[in-house]
Amino acid sequence: MCTLQIKTALVSLRKSCSICALMLAMEVCFLANAYSQVGVVNPLSFSNSLAQCCADSNGMPVFSNEECIVRPGTLTSFFGIDGSKQPQDFGANANLGVAGRLGYAGPLIAEHGIGFQIGTRVGFAANAVQVYELLGESKDRFQNFTTVGIFQRTPNGFAYGLAYDYLTQDSFDNFSLGQWRFRASYNLSPVNELGLTLNFSDRKDIGRFNAIPVELEPVEQLHIYLRHNWQSGVNTSVWIGVADKHSEENVLTGTLPNKTNQILAGAEIFAPLNEWMAIYGETNLIMPADTGAVDAYLGIEIAPYGIRRSRSRQNAFRSLLPVASNATFTTDLTRR
Repeated sequence: MCTLQIKTALVSLRKSCSICALMLAMEVCFLANAYSQVGVVNPLSFSNSLAQCCADSNGMPVFSNEECIVRPGTLTSFFGIDGSKQPQDFGANANLGVAGRLGYAGPLIAEHGIGFQIGTRVGFAANAVQVYELLGESKDRFQNFTTVGIFQRTPNGFAYGLAYDYLTQDSFDNFSLGQWRFRASYNLSPVNELGLTLNFSDRKDIGRFNAIPVELEPVEQLHIYLRHNWQSGVNTSVWIGVADKHSEENVLTGTLPNKTNQILAGAEIFAPLNEWMAIYGETNLIMPADTGAVDAYLGIEIAPYGIRRSRSRQNAFRSLLPVASNATFTTDLTRR
């Protein structure tokens, strides 16, 4: 049975990347084996029951339940529109396109509430301004973000985790960048969560814009967020924080002094439409608007084993951090 479901998953994703197909196949196989052992209803046909395993009546995670230990992970996918304007756009460009994402999170050491997450996101965007084209540079951009992380949720409502984001980008040149993200949170109540997120630059890269040597580097950030779970099943988050310095480079007019310690703000929404599909979007803004970052995306998230479970606080092994995107990975540009 497992072999048949693997074949079905691979055929359904024949036009997708091999990594995405393999992740889905592994999840289907694990589901079939795990649930045959404990004799419970297959989540492919009854996803709501999954939300009740790893939590008490207040939604706090517990890990003494045998079913919780064999609980499969959470597989989600996303497709939507993506808009971005960052310092890396050399003061003369913006990008508009589409993006797709696949992510998986599951238990690593279940009895201690330790889980892992892995995901990949690809995006293709065209220039929203003609300047690059007039200068003889690339008219589009391809990006691939990869996120790998580990996290822990405790019975007293605390959670923390660390993830590494790796970006490969083909635009006016080829770049490979990396950053670390750390998040810690606390459940203020059964419906409210307070937390902070830190972004640390790890890898920068050099390239050329026409004959101009440039360097790209992730912008370090810190923000505090508040998440609320509404009775309707909608989850919303808002945050405010500070971003480290970014340049004021402009390919047409030259260079101004760097901007330091700029305010940032953002928001996230997750709105279930049915048992397996939801509207999902995120935005992150770094001031000032003319030289900072304006990033946002909106689309449809799909979770074949229960869309509410993928974000429910009763699922202790849901992803702690989202798969990296332009909204979580701001890139600076400086001339060398």
